[in-house]
Amino acid sequence: MKGALITAIIIVIFSLSPFYIALLNQVNLNAKVDSPYLNGLISACGIFVAFISASVISKARDLDSFNIWLMRCTLLAFVASIIELSNRLIVNGYPVIWDLALFSMTLIFASFSAWNIMTTLYRKAHS
Repeated sequence: MKGALITAIIIVIFSLSPFYIALLNQVNLNAKVDSPYLNGLISACGIFVAFISASVISKARDLDSFNIWLMRCTLLAFVASIIELSNRLIVNGYPVIWDLALFSMTLIFASFSAWNIMTTLYRKAHS
């Protein structure tokens, strides 16, 4: 349990790094973003989250509760990013740096989820 808590804290710290970088460099989070940058990130993030979801579904019996929790958080972050972007597009009509940071955070979170799932599956296969 202690190892899972430490891992969760590390994942949250690293996942929030796009916001730290933006704040440390004094980037205006409400600045406009060119659509092609965000489109590529949304596509990459969606494909990656779908791939991880499929692997979790197919290997669910081999995963522990922390892996399932991590995947649920990844899906929640992706859905929250989509809802925030949709709201921003309806209200402002254009995406901003904040949206880019949210999708970057989701992509980092998904990477950690995949890493943790692969580690768990490898450990169980070689024990």
